[in-house]
Amino acid sequence: MFDSIESIKRDLQATSDKFISRLLTFLAIKQDDLRPEVLITGEKAQVVLIAPHGDVIWRIQPNFQLNHHRDGDREFWTPAWQTQIDVVSANAGDSFKQMLYGDEFDNAIHELVSKLLVREPFVQYAWVKDTHDPLKFRLFADGEKMDAVWKSGRIWGTTNGNSYPTRQEAMQGAMSHVLMFSATRLLEQMTANAA
Repeated sequence: MFDSIESIKRDLQATSDKFISRLLTFLAIKQDDLRPEVLITGEKAQVVLIAPHGDVIWRIQPNFQLNHHRDGDREFWTPAWQTQIDVVSANAGDSFKQMLYGDEFDNAIHELVSKLLVREPFVQYAWVKDTHDPLKFRLFADGEKMDAVWKSGRIWGTTNGNSYPTRQEAMQGAMSHVLMFSATRLLEQMTANAA
């Protein structure tokens, strides 16, 4: 006997509530200067991070889905095995996605938080023009040099070895590389501390 769609929706809502509860607990431990809150819009809940001055700075929206199946004359619904979590900056236009597989909440939350905490406003990034080479720019994160881009002939190169046709694309590539590297390093630290 298959569960009714209402029963599956209730289970999905309970799963969403459980995920959000764990996320709120983890965020409260990692960022004591931010206030995480749950906002409910229609049937969907999202977590918002509120800065001390009261502005929403990030929105975290888990998108738990149902899969529709047919078996002969019968049709039924099951919770999707993977869930996409959209994380969107409220003012900087930055965003990323995190996948949740099954009920691996802790892994997904650790990855999500590590990707979040290496972005602004948690880390301040700045591009600084080199004083000796007008075609070289250095990327700093909280004052630490992280990467650089420079023009060589008709292409722009980066410290991580990639080349791009424009300075803007090189800067975007360098920033993506720094975010990925920094998030991985933070995730390793969080995992080591959790063990």
